[in-house]
Amino acid sequence: MRSFGILCLIVGLILILTPAAVLGRPEGPAEGVTGSEDQTGGAGENPDTSPSAGEPPGMDKVSLFLSGRNEVVDLPVARYLTGAVAAQMPASYHKEALKAQAVACYTNVVYSYQREKEDPTESLRGAVIGSDPKIYQGYLSDEELRNKWGDDYDKNREKIASAVESVLGETVTYENEAVYAAFHAISTGKTEDGGDILGEGYPYLKSVVSDGDLLSPRYSQNMTLTAAEFSDAFKKPGISLEGDPSEWVGEAKKTKGGTVTEITVGGDKLTGEKVMELFNLKSAAFDISYDKGFVIQASGYGNGLGMSQYGADFLAGQGADYIEILKHYYTGVEIIT
Repeated sequence: MRSFGILCLIVGLILILTPAAVLGRPEGPAEGVTGSEDQTGGAGENPDTSPSAGEPPGMDKVSLFLSGRNEVVDLPVARYLTGAVAAQMPASYHKEALKAQAVACYTNVVYSYQREKEDPTESLRGAVIGSDPKIYQGYLSDEELRNKWGDDYDKNREKIASAVESVLGETVTYENEAVYAAFHAISTGKTEDGGDILGEGYPYLKSVVSDGDLLSPRYSQNMTLTAAEFSDAFKKPGISLEGDPSEWVGEAKKTKGGTVTEITVGGDKLTGEKVMELFNLKSAAFDISYDKGFVIQASGYGNGLGMSQYGADFLAGQGADYIEILKHYYTGVEIIT
């Protein structure tokens, strides 16, 4: 599915250069599209069945391309989702948030499968979805989860597996079609509109309020630099900053969620993602100010699209169930089995 891979790459550009990459790493580097460990694509996985490329979701298995091993395996749906949710969201989150994440992960399998049927991605070698978190949603094998969780493996895996089993087969749909269930770690206080980031065709990805994110200890990132340090960062893209430093940075164009789409530095126009890359920021939602030095303040963690994982956990803590969480972050959708 070239279209899905390209789509995820567009979204991933905002994430792959951040401390915790991918479609929404969660709050700690552990995860949210979003964990503290790098995901290696299922190394050490022992599939229950031999690969049968393109196994449709909604049945008993998912055909997964393991990027770390360069091979396709078929995994039982529940087993795949347990590894995917564990790769994307901290096990410490409330069960209703984990259930919402499980439905989002399964929805992306269905979304990917539908597009693979129309336009197969050669690099997937017939699989429905890949494990590379820079392009698809991540996946961790049992071996990797044991390394990640240590003594907490049994407790954490049981919690996530229970959440997965309780929503198995449920899909987020818009007008009877599976949605692109984007997710991210922490929003700026409201999520992004899909039209601002991806263009037209994502009416269910609307900007919604996510106040709980403001409470996250990882909500903001502040950086102070001298004029020389700031100038040195822009030498890589070939921008020379001279003269009065207070005039180096012009106004920035931003989306509803605060993501910088364009900013002028030294007379050159740059994307917010490029500046994020240069300063290793957690998101492209940032402000730059100057007063005897430069101060960069970034908000949120990830691309801001779809479900905020921290926000989902906050809502769960307030008593919301997984359906309420999903319908809050994906506008006008239905959850079907």
